Parts: sequence; C-alpha cells; structure tokens
Amino acid sequence: MDYGYILTRTWQLVWRHKFLWLLGLLAILARPLGSVIIRLAFRPRLDFQSPTNPFEELLATYERLARPGLLIAVVVVFFLVFLALWLISAIAEGGLIRAVAGLQKGQVMTAGQAWSAGLGLLGRFVAIDTILFLPLFLIALFLMLAALGGLVGLAIAGSRPGSTPDNFFSIMGLTGAVVAPLLCLLLPVGLLTVLFRLLAFRGAALQELGTRASIRYAWQLLRANLADIIILAVLLWAVTQLAGTLIALVLLFPLASLDMLPLFMLLLQGQLPGPQLGVGIAVIGMVVVLLTAVPVAVIHTYQSAAWTLAYQSWTAGEPAASRLVVEAAT
Repeated sequence: MDYGYILTRTWQLVWRHKFLWLLGLLAILARPLGSVIIRLAFRPRLDFQSPTNPFEELLATYERLARPGLLIAVVVVFFLVFLALWLISAIAEGGLIRAVAGLQKGQVMTAGQAWSAGLGLLGRFVAIDTILFLPLFLIALFLMLAALGGLVGLAIAGSRPGSTPDNFFSIMGLTGAVVAPLLCLLLPVGLLTVLFRLLAFRGAALQELGTRASIRYAWQLLRANLADIIILAVLLWAVTQLAGTLIALVLLFPLASLDMLPLFMLLLQGQLPGPQLGVGIAVIGMVVVLLTAVPVAVIHTYQSAAWTLAYQSWTAGEPAASRLVVEAAT
C-alpha cells in the first residue's frame, strides 16, 4: 500500500470538498453536545456572596434528583438523546463513506446526496453496532455487577459485630480477582471492536454486503491485510496527535482562558463573585466547546476518509478480494 498517497489524497479530498466537514461534525455530534449538557448540569456556582454552605446546596440538589419520578424522567430523556445522536452519527458516517468513495471515483457528490446514502445504510449500521458492541456491553455489565457485589459484601461485613479487617480484605481481594481480568479485556476488545466497525461499515456501504456478511468479511480482510491496517492505524494516530497538539496551542488554550474571564474581571474590580458567575462561565465554556468542535470534526473526517481510501485499495478488483467477498456473502 502507498501510505503517502493515502494520506495526501485524503487531505486533498477533505480540503476541496468542505461539505464533508459537516458530515464529520454530525458523526461526532455526541462529543460537543455531551460537553454542553455536562456544563449546563454541573456548572460551577462560585457564589461567595451567598451565606448558604455550598455543600448543603449540593446535597439539596442531589436530594431533589433522587425522587423516583424525576430520576426516571432524567434517565428517559438521556436515553432518547443518546439514541437520537447515535442514529444521526450512523447516518453521517455512512454518508461520509459513500461521499469519499464517490469523489475518489470522480463522481459529483453533494451533502444531500451523501445524507440520503447514509440514511439508506442506517439499518445495517445499527445492526452492525449492536452485534459488535455486545461484548463490550457484557464486560461493562459484569464489571458493574462485580463492583456492586463487592460493595454489598463490604456493607454486610461492616454490619456484623464480629467482623475483622481480614473479612474486608478477603472481600476486596475476591472482588479484585474478578474485576482485574475484566479490566484487562477492555482495551483489546475495544480496539478489535473499533477495527471491525471501520471495516464492516465500509463493507456494507461500498460492497452492499449484509450485516453478517460485512462482519465476516471484516474478519477476513483483517487477517489478509493485518500489517497494512496496523501501520495505517499508527500513522493516523500520529497525524491525529500532531493535529490535536496544534489545535490545543493555537485554539484551545486561548479559548479556554476565556472560560475564567468573568472571574478575573470581578476580582480585578474588587468584587466577590455572585450567583451569576457560574452561568457566565458555563456560557463561555459552551462557546469554547462549539468552536473547537469544528477542527475536531475535520480530524474525524480525515480519519474516516483515509480508511475509506485504504479499504478501496484493499478491495480494488484483486482476485483475493473478490474471493473474500464471495465467501463472506455465502
């Protein structure tokens, strides 16, 4: 594989066709929106003029959220938001793959055409995600159950009059013996899930494979091009780290300094921060998040386009690739 061509051609496509940035932004929409939601929910109060103890206010907030009806409503809202973002991300990712592949072949593509193409792939992408993320979900579930079991065991041991420190150490040791292997599985399983997702999505989008065929073909393609895939992943990681460093130096640090500007202005004027300060910091923080979302979207667009071009080179009518497609479809 000509890695230099892949990287340079990817940049040419991403820079010339800036509608791809919009698709990249929609594909990572959960990141900036998640940051905005967190800032709204947990904005700093910094009210030094209030006689109320801030810890008492925090406790009162948690007591209000602990009401069953409100808690259920919050969980439902967060689930619906997550579901909507997941679907939008899947559609945008599908449109991005189809658009880059079409542009590489010399076709004329627009944002609307790419979105329509991604919408047609939504069902298969959702099915692929559901299958591939099942192992990670099970690991996370077992981790949660093991940790919960350890906490319950410690609580029971603490409630018994004759408990000794050895009892607590035994429970923590048993919990650790269950949790540690599961934690060790997270990284390799997570990396494999990401690689399978990259390849399976492109199998569904570029070769019209079904859900199971896309996953089977992803495994065959991974074995046939393992060295190329690892080298490309390392190169893209290096490019991402370099771009992230430049963004942090040029954009993120100066913008982040604005986050504390209201506090500095009040202190320079000799005033104590009031209740409006937390709102001001939260608003400026949200502006910072939204502004930095654009370069992050460009980076994601570049990564996705590079994987698409690489996938096309691995499956460009070679006999082995054709045979693998036939085997995966059967």
